[in-house]
Amino acid sequence: MLSSAALGDLNSRLAPHRILDARFPFADGILPWTPQSADTALRALEAEGRALYHRYLLLFDLPFSVVIMPACFAAVLSSLWQGQWVLVAFVPAVFDTVENTFVLVLLAQHPAENATLGWLGGLSTLFKWCSVVAVLALIAIGLVRVVRAKYQRRI
Repeated sequence: MLSSAALGDLNSRLAPHRILDARFPFADGILPWTPQSADTALRALEAEGRALYHRYLLLFDLPFSVVIMPACFAAVLSSLWQGQWVLVAFVPAVFDTVENTFVLVLLAQHPAENATLGWLGGLSTLFKWCSVVAVLALIAIGLVRVVRAKYQRRI
């Protein structure tokens, strides 16, 4: 595992590049990235940047998407909602993991282009961000419900 200093260095070295999994939908079109923009981004990273990106995905982003993000979302949702709403917390994790897998394969295949993985990767990034927004909306609605219930008890 990377130390926090090494992770900070890795993040700062990748920051100038618009890495694929950090792109937001609708900024450059509906899909955060396409096969063409993925190829352009991976070429711009050059060999050292692609190696750093690979390490970043394996040592930071995959553990975050598989463990940290769903655990945090599940903890908050379970405290705000009763029943199976907590399962919604795992939807962004699924899409994020799929997205990371596609990017890892694209990195491994580079410089060869894979249009299918490029489109599927862009779609998974779109679905990841849409599901994150949906979970955050559920959290916001749950918080409003809690505050409203406490306010009504005071009256």
